[in-house]
Amino acid sequence: MKAKRMKEKKKHSKKVIMLVIVLLLLAIIGTAGYFIYNNLNNSKEENPLLEDKDALGMKLKNITIEEQDGVYVFKAQVENTLKEKFEKQSVQIIFRDETNQKVVKYQYIIEDLERGETQDIEIQTSEPLNEFYTFEIKKVV
Repeated sequence: MKAKRMKEKKKHSKKVIMLVIVLLLLAIIGTAGYFIYNNLNNSKEENPLLEDKDALGMKLKNITIEEQDGVYVFKAQVENTLKEKFEKQSVQIIFRDETNQKVVKYQYIIEDLERGETQDIEIQTSEPLNEFYTFEIKKVV
């Protein structure tokens, strides 16, 4: 009788241990999944380089930087949020490091934009733009 009871206790203990192991694995997998999901979803919000910006009184949005075979492609959309038409202007896009020093500048022309219209901006360069901290757009004077 005692032997049968001991066997049942061992069986029960094994089941409890297995249940604890399964729960621990689920907790580890869930935690890892949470961190991976948050890093993927928050990477844009935590990177000042890719945050929406104001530029010349207009809105700059959908900012991306992609690297393709050593060529860095900067893309953004400028939306005329002014109360009037934006007249074609030559601008400088200035990328800065974390110390806010001027690092690299690119000339660009923003075409005429009626109120509410958008224009795509695209720059291709060998400069690793994704390493910069932020950028701004200024009129060329």
